[in-house]
Amino acid sequence: MLKIAVCDDDGFEAVLISTYLREYQKLHTTIDLHYDIFQSATDLYHCLDSGKRYDIYLLDIIMPDIDGLTLGKKMRELNIEGTIIYLTSSKDYALDAFQVYALQYLVKPISLETFCETMDKAIGKFDDIQAPTYTINSVNGAHKVHYSSIVYIECSKHTLCFHLSDGTEITSKNIRVPFEVAIEELLADSRFIRIHQSYVVNLSYAENLNHLTFTVDCGGIMKNLPISRNRFSEVKKIYSK
Repeated sequence: MLKIAVCDDDGFEAVLISTYLREYQKLHTTIDLHYDIFQSATDLYHCLDSGKRYDIYLLDIIMPDIDGLTLGKKMRELNIEGTIIYLTSSKDYALDAFQVYALQYLVKPISLETFCETMDKAIGKFDDIQAPTYTINSVNGAHKVHYSSIVYIECSKHTLCFHLSDGTEITSKNIRVPFEVAIEELLADSRFIRIHQSYVVNLSYAENLNHLTFTVDCGGIMKNLPISRNRFSEVKKIYSK
C-alpha cells in the first residue's frame, strides 16, 4: 500500500486534495493508496516523531504553527526519506523547497491534470508497489481483482456481487458462510466498511452520505446504497474522517 500524508491548515484545500487523490485512484486502479489528512504541521510532526512513516508527503508551506519548509527540514533530520511535494499559494519559497530535496513545488490553484502528472512522477519512484488483489470464485472460474477496483459488494441469495470501477459486475458462487466471514479479508482493509447487512463499500468511491443512502461512483454512474439504521453513526464517523 502506498501511504500518503496531506498537511494543510486550510480545510477547503485539504478537501480538494482529498478529492484529487480519489480521482487519481479511479484513474489508476492498479495502485493501492491510502492517505491521512493533517490540519497542522505540528500534528504531522508528532505523528512522525512517534515512528509513523509515509511514502509521499503533500505539504502546504504557509501554516501558523510550523511552516512546511521547517517541517521538511525536521523530517530530514529524522532521516525520513519519503517524497515531499509542496503545494502553496506563494512562489517565494521555491529555492528553499529544494534544500530538503522536494520532488515538486506546485503553486495554488492546482489543476487536477497537474496534480495527476505530479503524482505519476512521484509514484514512478516506487517500483516495488504491490497492489493487493482479491480472488472471486465465480461459476466461470476464479477472478483476481485489485482491492482498489472494487466499488462495493452486495450479498443476495447466498451469492456476492462485486461491482467494479469500470462498471463490470462479477457474481460469486454460493457462499456457505455469513457475509462478514466471506469478505473478512476486505473488511480488514481500512477502505472498506459495512453499511448494511447486505452491502460493503469502498470509501475511495464515496460521493455522498445522508440518513438513508450512501452514494458511490460506480463506473461513472452514481448508485445510492441503503444504510442500516444501527450502522449509520459508525458510517458517518468514518466517512467524516
